[in-house]
Amino acid sequence: PELDPLNIAALNEAADCEIHDHIPLDFDPSDRVDAAAATPPRSAPPPVGAEVLLDTATIRESGAPNRDSSAYADVAFEQLKTNIRQTGKNISAIKVRRIKRGRSRHAAAVLYEVVYGHRRLRACQELGLKVLAVIEDDMDDRAALLERVAENTGRQDFTAWELGRICVHALETRLFATQRELAAALGRDAGDVSKAIALASLPPAVIAAFSCPSDLQYRHAKLLRDAVAR
Repeated sequence: PELDPLNIAALNEAADCEIHDHIPLDFDPSDRVDAAAATPPRSAPPPVGAEVLLDTATIRESGAPNRDSSAYADVAFEQLKTNIRQTGKNISAIKVRRIKRGRSRHAAAVLYEVVYGHRRLRACQELGLKVLAVIEDDMDDRAALLERVAENTGRQDFTAWELGRICVHALETRLFATQRELAAALGRDAGDVSKAIALASLPPAVIAAFSCPSDLQYRHAKLLRDAVAR
């Protein structure tokens, strides 16, 4: 049937009123924000191979044997801390390798594991400073061990007992099959590696007889081993 134009206008007016009644009074078209734009952009990960300043809380120490605890309480360590305090950072960068995030909230904050530079990392932690580091994206345990020993050899070499613990760990975890293979990879004399392992394998009571395990020297290996055997 033909509709009266006046009735159509009335219907439209009523419809407009109903629509308007459902519009929030505080509605502002400018409040509409694209969801993608509202999401804050993710910060890009630090570049691999470049020197960057990292929060020490994001770095964990290596699970492999390293320095004796006395290395963090001697005169050399205090001098290292003084130098870092004066310059505001460690001049020589440490190396870290990227690890997978943990599931817990606490573990998720740990992104890296130190390859070498444990003392510099500890010094920066105690001073409350970020640490200058080079990030290695993909490095296995064997490569990490070789770089750790090589870097420390050129700086402050491991003591005989410290090297022995490192070698024992490398053999027990099957990173190397034999002492000779390990010595060749480290660029060390096979006899010294054997003596270092002998020192690290001494009973705890013998180690405790020394004021510091780092006092043990290569020349002590045979004497102490024979004494234990007797």
